[in-house]
Amino acid sequence: MITSKMLHGNNDNFGFQIIIRRRRRRRRRRRRRRRRRRRRRRRRRRRRRRRRRRRRRRRRRRRRCRRRRRHLYLYL
Repeated sequence: MITSKMLHGNNDNFGFQIIIRRRRRRRRRRRRRRRRRRRRRRRRRRRRRRRRRRRRRRRRRRRRCRRRRRHLYLYL
C-alpha cells in the first residue's frame, strides 16, 4: 500500500521514509511606481449615499499540528 506519507520526501537506503520539509524563502517583489500624468479635475456635485457594509465570514482551514508535521518521519 502506498500511503500519502510515501509520496512526500525522500526514501532512505534502508527503505525508511524520511520527510524533509525545507523552509520556503519568501521572495520580495519590488513594485515599480508609474508616474501618472495629472488631468484637470472637473468639479462634481457630491451626493452622500449611505452604504450598508456586509461582513463576509472567512472560513478558516484547520491546520494540522505543526509539531506533528515537522516530526512526521518519527511515526513511520
